[in-house]
Amino acid sequence: FDVNKRVTSDGSIEVSHDLFTHTITTQMDALEEAPDRLTLGIRPNDIEAASRGDSAIVETEIDVVEPMGDVNYVYFSHGDQTYTASLAVEEYVERSESIVLQFPESRVYLFDRESGNAVVHPPERSSQSAVRQTNS
Repeated sequence: FDVNKRVTSDGSIEVSHDLFTHTITTQMDALEEAPDRLTLGIRPNDIEAASRGDSAIVETEIDVVEPMGDVNYVYFSHGDQTYTASLAVEEYVERSESIVLQFPESRVYLFDRESGNAVVHPPERSSQSAVRQTNS
C-alpha cells in the first residue's frame, strides 16, 4: 500500500492511505528519519479479520474468496490494485461481503517508496511468501 507519513501534534507518527490510517509506535528512530512517501507491506497470513473500532483497520468489499483447505484467500481491490489476505477457514466470508481487516503493527513492513529499502520491519521468523499486490 502506498502511504504517506506524518507526525501528529502529540509527536506520534502515522502512515495513511485512502483506506486506513495506521499509528506506528515501534522503531520510531528509523521512521523519524524516513521520507514521507512510503510503501506499507504485510504478508497475507498476517492480516486478521477484525471488528469496527479496532485499531489499524481496513474496511473493504471482498472481490474473490479462494478456499484452500484450512485457509481462505480473500482478494480485495482499491483503485487498480488487488490485495490478498489469508484468513482461517473459521472466518467465514463470501464474495461481495463487506469485511473489516486489521494489520497488526508487529507484522507491518515499511519501505522507502523511492529506493525500496526497508525502513521498519517486524522481527524475523520462518520463511513465508510476501504479500501479493497485482495491477488489475
